[in-house]
This record gives sequence, structure tokens and C-alpha cells, in this order.
Amino acid sequence: MTKFPHEIATVLASDYSEERKSSLVKVRFEKGLSQQRPKNIRPEYEVRCRIHICSREDYLLFLEWYNCELNSGADFFLFLDPVRKAWRRMRFKDIDLAFNLGVKQGGMYAEANLFMETYGEISECSTCN
Repeated sequence: MTKFPHEIATVLASDYSEERKSSLVKVRFEKGLSQQRPKNIRPEYEVRCRIHICSREDYLLFLEWYNCELNSGADFFLFLDPVRKAWRRMRFKDIDLAFNLGVKQGGMYAEANLFMETYGEISECSTCN
């Protein structure tokens, strides 16, 4: 499985957030308490972050990774969680990427907001290092 290219796309930890989605199904009755049961064995998380790419070359490399290795964003990849320092298996939830492009100190840079999803608890992955 391919890894997110952290060496060319810096994840801004200040703009990193995650939300655990409910994995319960509730059945309501006219009388008494509602019943609930697990919907999924593994919980679902939605992760949002902002990335910064420092150069035109790195921007083109990121697009190549996204288009070729991820099948235009459809496939899963390994992503290093910047808070827990653990690898997570993720995929893009919103596969339409929108980059803000600019020029700084004579060179191009790019930034984008990413919206991803993952399933299961967060764990260390010893084979991913």
C-alpha cells in the first residue's frame, strides 16, 4: 500500500482534526427505551487537515502520486497521524482537491484542505515504518 508523501506535503498540525462517527443503530419504540446495536465492528473516523507544498516540483509530484498511485484518489493509503505519530489506513472522502497556489520568495507554493476517512481504532503499525 502506498504512503502519503509526507516528505513533499507537510501536514499542518494546527489545522488537523478528527471526528469519530457514531457506530450505533437506534430503534425507537412507542413505549420504553429505544434499543441500540452496533452498526459496524470498527468505528469510522473523518479526518480533516491542511497541507503545505513548498515548490512547483513537489506540487507536480503530489499530483502524480494522487493520480497514478491512488487511482485519482479512489484507493487507500497509509497516513502518518501528526498527533499520535501512528500510521493509519485512509482514503480521501472528498476526492475533488482544490489547491491554493501562490508565489513566495520567487518560488511557487501550494496549500490544500484534505477530507479523509478511516475505519478502525488507531494503532501502531510496525510494518509501515
